[in-house]
Amino acid sequence: MDETDYSVDVDIMAAMDDNDPSSIYQDFDSDSDSGHSSLSYSITSVETAFSLRKKAQALALALIEAAYDKSTQVQTIVGNSLFDIGKKQPKMVLSSAQYYLKKHSKLPIGHRVVILNAMERIVKETIDEIEAPLAVDLVNLASEEMTHNKEVMPDWQTAASNLLVALGANYCNEVMEEILKKFQPGTLPHFFVVQTMAHLASANVFGMVPFMKAVLGTMLPMLGMAKHDNMRWAFSTALGKFCEAILDYIANIDKAPDPSVHKDTYSLEMYSAYDILFNVWLKTNEAKLRLAIVDAVGHMTNLMTSDKLEEQLPRLIPGILGLYRRHNEPFHITEGLCNVLKAAVADESTILEPHLEVLLNELHRQCCVTPDYANPMTVKNHNEVLRCFAVMSQSFCDRIITYLLQKLELANEKLRIGTLSILKHLINSLDALLENKKSLIVTGLKILLPESNNKVKKMFAQVIIAMAHHGYLELEGGELMVEFIVRQCSLPEDVTKKRSADPEFVSNDALRSMCDNILHLGTTTIAVMESVLWPFLLECLVPMQYTSAMNALCLGISHLAAKKRDESPDERLNYDAEPNLPKPCAIIARLMVMAGRPLKGRRGINVIKAMQALAPNLHDNLVELWDTITPKLILYLEDNLHEDEKWSQKSWEDLLLKLLSKTLDEVDDEEFICEIGEAFIEQVPLYQNRSDEKNFMYKCMGVVMRKTSKRDLVDKLLNEMFSSVKHTSQFEREGCAVGLGFCASSHLDAAIKKLETVTKEKMLKKGSGLFSLGFIKDKSEVDVEQIKSTVMLCYGYVTMYAPPDLITSRIEGTILRSMNPHFANIKIKLDPRLTEAETFELVKISTDCVYALPEQIMTAKGKEETYEEAKEQEELVSLTFESLHALLTEILVKNCTPAGIHDIFKHLEPWLYSINNHERERSMNTTLVLLQAYFENMQPYGVSMSTFSNMSTLLARLVPRCTDPVLSIRQNAIDCVQLVLKTALRYEGFSPEHKDQMVDALPVLKDRVMKGDPNILFSVVSDLSKVLSKKIPSDQLRNFLFLLFDGLLDFQSHSSSGACVVLNSVFKSRGHELHSDIADIIDELHDKLTNIQYPQTRTGTLRSIRTLSSHNLPAVLNALLSYQLPFDDHIVDCWKIIAKDAQLAGNVFDQILDILAQSMPFEEKIDQKTQKVLSRYATPLPLTAVCALCEIFKVEETEEVVISNFHRLFSSLLVYCGCMAGTKAPRMESRKEKTSKKEKKPSIRIHVNINPARLSGESLRQLFIRIKSDDLLAVLDKDNVWVTLEDQNKYQEGVTCMAREITEYYPQQVAKIISCLTSSLSSLHDPQRIIGVSFFAELINQRCAGDMSLVEMLMNNLLGRLVDSSLIVRMFCIRGLGNIASVGSEQVQKFCTTVLSAMMAGMDDKEDPDDDITLEAMSGLSKILAEIDENNIRAILINITLRIRPCFEKDRSSVRAAAFSLFGNLSRFGNGPSKAPFLEQIHTNFVSLLLHVNDEDSEVKKACKFCLRQFGPLMGSENMNEMFQNHLLEDANLSYGEFMYDLSKVLIADFPDKVNFYVMGNVSFFKSLWSDIRGNAAMLSGFLLGNLRQDQRNLISKEHVCGALILLLKDQSAEVRIKAAEAMSLLYDY
Repeated sequence: MDETDYSVDVDIMAAMDDNDPSSIYQDFDSDSDSGHSSLSYSITSVETAFSLRKKAQALALALIEAAYDKSTQVQTIVGNSLFDIGKKQPKMVLSSAQYYLKKHSKLPIGHRVVILNAMERIVKETIDEIEAPLAVDLVNLASEEMTHNKEVMPDWQTAASNLLVALGANYCNEVMEEILKKFQPGTLPHFFVVQTMAHLASANVFGMVPFMKAVLGTMLPMLGMAKHDNMRWAFSTALGKFCEAILDYIANIDKAPDPSVHKDTYSLEMYSAYDILFNVWLKTNEAKLRLAIVDAVGHMTNLMTSDKLEEQLPRLIPGILGLYRRHNEPFHITEGLCNVLKAAVADESTILEPHLEVLLNELHRQCCVTPDYANPMTVKNHNEVLRCFAVMSQSFCDRIITYLLQKLELANEKLRIGTLSILKHLINSLDALLENKKSLIVTGLKILLPESNNKVKKMFAQVIIAMAHHGYLELEGGELMVEFIVRQCSLPEDVTKKRSADPEFVSNDALRSMCDNILHLGTTTIAVMESVLWPFLLECLVPMQYTSAMNALCLGISHLAAKKRDESPDERLNYDAEPNLPKPCAIIARLMVMAGRPLKGRRGINVIKAMQALAPNLHDNLVELWDTITPKLILYLEDNLHEDEKWSQKSWEDLLLKLLSKTLDEVDDEEFICEIGEAFIEQVPLYQNRSDEKNFMYKCMGVVMRKTSKRDLVDKLLNEMFSSVKHTSQFEREGCAVGLGFCASSHLDAAIKKLETVTKEKMLKKGSGLFSLGFIKDKSEVDVEQIKSTVMLCYGYVTMYAPPDLITSRIEGTILRSMNPHFANIKIKLDPRLTEAETFELVKISTDCVYALPEQIMTAKGKEETYEEAKEQEELVSLTFESLHALLTEILVKNCTPAGIHDIFKHLEPWLYSINNHERERSMNTTLVLLQAYFENMQPYGVSMSTFSNMSTLLARLVPRCTDPVLSIRQNAIDCVQLVLKTALRYEGFSPEHKDQMVDALPVLKDRVMKGDPNILFSVVSDLSKVLSKKIPSDQLRNFLFLLFDGLLDFQSHSSSGACVVLNSVFKSRGHELHSDIADIIDELHDKLTNIQYPQTRTGTLRSIRTLSSHNLPAVLNALLSYQLPFDDHIVDCWKIIAKDAQLAGNVFDQILDILAQSMPFEEKIDQKTQKVLSRYATPLPLTAVCALCEIFKVEETEEVVISNFHRLFSSLLVYCGCMAGTKAPRMESRKEKTSKKEKKPSIRIHVNINPARLSGESLRQLFIRIKSDDLLAVLDKDNVWVTLEDQNKYQEGVTCMAREITEYYPQQVAKIISCLTSSLSSLHDPQRIIGVSFFAELINQRCAGDMSLVEMLMNNLLGRLVDSSLIVRMFCIRGLGNIASVGSEQVQKFCTTVLSAMMAGMDDKEDPDDDITLEAMSGLSKILAEIDENNIRAILINITLRIRPCFEKDRSSVRAAAFSLFGNLSRFGNGPSKAPFLEQIHTNFVSLLLHVNDEDSEVKKACKFCLRQFGPLMGSENMNEMFQNHLLEDANLSYGEFMYDLSKVLIADFPDKVNFYVMGNVSFFKSLWSDIRGNAAMLSGFLLGNLRQDQRNLISKEHVCGALILLLKDQSAEVRIKAAEAMSLLYDY
């Protein structure tokens, strides 16, 4: 790097006066640029300044000059640096700042402010080290700065004033002496003179109070002269501060220098000042001044005599209170008033009594203003008002409490909230004072118990918890307060969830949640509340109004009961002494029902805990049982309650009902069971509007009935259930029915009797039958229907739960007898079946009407007529079809031609494919009749004879019926086929009596189809297909096939399979004739595959395509390759079925590989102006071919063929993958033009959303899967290779990884793959050449899988591509040549000279703008250097270091990292003959290494750490080597600043003669392009200079370095300016 020329003018240095600090500043001006303060001095001027004996003065000056930086962060750091230097050299820095400010009178005010602030910090820190002369100078400076301008300039003058205050901490006399010079009688002082005295009074009380008499003596006459509000404000503020200082002085009189000072000393002066402020100035219109006066007056009253204060109160209090109306922000008024009140009640004085009412009214009004918590001042005012009440209560406690309780009687929201807030404050702050007022307060608050306003209730609840803490609730009425809290815990949900516009709105939810917390707090943390809450909370368990508070109640009860149980295990509740407590059975009944619905309010866990804790107080026999079961129930709830999908209400109810049952068993007392039953009966009204809870209660009542033996209790429970159940509620009906079912298990007759009673009393009077289906006429009928539903549900559960030995007799004898009358009116109505009847021509109408007739037509007149009607209908149907056949035959005979039979047959075709057997059978019978008639009536050959053109149509439609599941259809279909073939023979010229062996043999098939065995049917249709294959003429073969394709969709699976067999047979025997129709056939079969219903048919169809492929593989492949990507499931299955034939699979591979080799992989879109490639698009054909390979590889049967062709497949796919990286989907149509003129199907395009790179990668992946390379795939997946192959900029790395893994898992394939890939090196397409060289490069790195004979061939191939036009190709060639290091020493030595030359040439590649080749060359050199001897490298060692040195500062981080790594690897040659010159290179580049250890890039950091660790042993410093080895660990975090600080000490100690060289090396980096490096250099320079001993500093070009550091203060980067300032702070003693 270029070094700045900092020349030193010795003559000027000698001419300067070392003893005059001001001489430093003569060559600096104070002009500043737009960003930050600039140093516009010349280099000579800088160096002249540094010629002083103390260079630190110049550095401090530079920092002072730079203090007003445009960056606030830099300002802060520069200020900190000045502060750091100032702490070490306060005199030098403060005197420098003093002189700088004196010499630069035109310095911007902002700059002066920053300097003054820095001086203030230094003074505060080092006040004890500042000598008196300097202090006096600073006082004079600050005074001058403060009063220089008569106008008020707050920032500047505040900074100067603060400096004076800081100096006043130790030099108060000097400060006051200077200030008093400018505080002369008869003349108004400067604003900040007064303010400085005010602040000094707060900062140094003991130093300031002795001047107070004199100051007040001068100030009081001035008050009348002050006409402007700002001066009056200053005087008022100062007087307030003076009063505070005097009061503080008196409060600490034992430590004060003059113990004789007391309030009366200043009372006269303060009264005089008060008189002016209150009587004259307070009338001002300036709000800020009024507030300052009130504050001052408040403090003054504490220094006034009691008589004077009492005299002034009648005017003072109204005057202050009157200000409330004039100010929107009352805090300062209240604060001043509070000080007045403190003075008035001092020593329990009652001088306020005449004014008390006025004060209470105004302060109460203030307290009733709700504070805005977004505005802190309103909150502060509210708190200050509360403090006023506390202050007044010291003398007027009774009056104030009475006043507040009277205010509560007014039903006004704001008044009550304000009053309650005052009471809460007084209760919390005046506990001792209110001890005898507690009962009065509790009684007075009872008026709020019925309050309905949520805002008031919220505040009242807060007062209650405050009272709870201080023992109020233990008094009479305390339980009412607790009951109020419980009532709020029961508040209902808010009707609307919309947020209210009122910011103070309190919702039910919010209030309920708060009171829940209050109740919990009272039970758990307030010890005195235990006696209040226990057992009172139990009284709240049963009442209906507290049901919603059950969660909070049970939480508190469980805590208190558990605590009582732990403290006094034998203690029990005395229910007789506590008449308001619910009895144990009532508690059990209530908690059991509450636990039954645990989701409500999430109360379940707390209810169960309460049951466990209360067990000893409910019954002694329950303790062990409940202690065992309840923890399990709690665990169940914790595991399931919060996940809706896991929660089962029924399972939970079963658990609780079992608990209730075991509870009754455990107590084993009939009286106890009766009490439980009575409790449930009493609590039924509690659940009037809670159907879900009543549901569970009914079930609990059922358990009680099941356990009791008392019939009267059963009757009472049943009566209560049926009298209270809501028949409109499904919940209640179900609970009632289950409860009755439980009852029936022990009291079946009672249950049935109750149902009979309900039926008679509530149903028969209003309804005619239980299942009457008549229209609903009135409300009573609706009620009856609902009661019926309940009763029937009850019968069901009774039957379910009743004892099996009893229920059987009851069903017939009682239950059915009761139910049967209600089925009398049930009627079932059936709609008649409709038929299709549409009139077209005669044939259409007749066939549609007749074929659609039902298979059997029956009448519904009676059983005795069924047989006769059946016979009659059978004869009628028979006659109908005879008539139809006669009609159709007659029509055919009149036009006995192919066209004639076609006109009739087209109406029969739909019925031949009908889903109904009888319809197919009828149409087949008709077809047979017509074909027979046609054969018998066709004209002899030669008389108007035409060809039998629809032979193919007839046969195609008849084939599926030959395997129909109906026997008669199969037989008739074969007869029809024979007639068609015979008819065809007639058309060929044969006589009717002509014998054809194949046609005449068909009746044999008819006999064989007698059995419906699928295997036999397959054999039959297979033989039939052979006949058809021979007989169908070539010109009708296409039509036959395309019509036969429809048979694949036949509703009957046997029929569709039969069509499939014929199709496959025809393809097999005559597929060679279909070459021109292949595309259309594939299209049609593809369409059919989408709709085929039966798997066996689909499989057979796919096999027929494979059969067709055996004759026409190229055409089939072309057809399949024309389909849209991604392939649908049907095309995928076509590829797979073809691949299952090993021979076909091999041929497919050959053709697809030819396509990949001969086709353009992509097309490029070129910018016509720049000729740059804008984008690349995959060409369709090779892409679809690769996708086809992907599907073929998924077929297990291809494994052997794939393995034998692996090298070809892998090589082609790998090259194609490289070509697809970054390409887009094809733009052109992927489908060839149709050859058939009839084809109307639109052309298909490649789907625009497909990713060619991903598809090709997936194909390669499937290749590995097929050859079962699971381990290889695992590695590729882990390394994310598939994603890398898709990236246009990274796919080469994916290829590299692929080569590495291939050599490991398939070494035997390497030679073959090389042979396949060699041709890619001469490809016209860059990606293909890149794939080849990148693969070969990695093969060399992997030692060619151990085959050394391949290395030379690969090296020659790579050397041949070193002049390739592609930069990437050249880069991988360099990488591959470098990888020779991996092959072994012998090969390295063999190619050493060639490779080193190539590497050196690579580093000089002129067409390498991004240093890619340079990077590879350096990496390659690093690897090769590890394998060669020193004599191989000696001649070029220094040349290499010189070549790589520029790379240390390259923009690209990876290049820097590689350069440093290479430099570190050269270290292995640094201990031999080349040690001296190499060590010189280390020292030359040492600074660069140290600075880049903190490079912005992590890899560069690691490389530098490695390099330094390698150099450590060579540099001759044990301490430095230890630091490098211990701290410069590769992945460890390095505290760079601390490390460099410690290292600088080692460098100074072990390399003293190199320190200046290192320092100047750092200076050269002050112009680095990277701000991080400039900052590192500044910091390291500071560490080196800062740690030098005095005797070593003469070796350093201090002026040069310090001057450069100062220039860095003007760097564009704020970070650099910060580091420069921090470095300069280390040079405090230069």
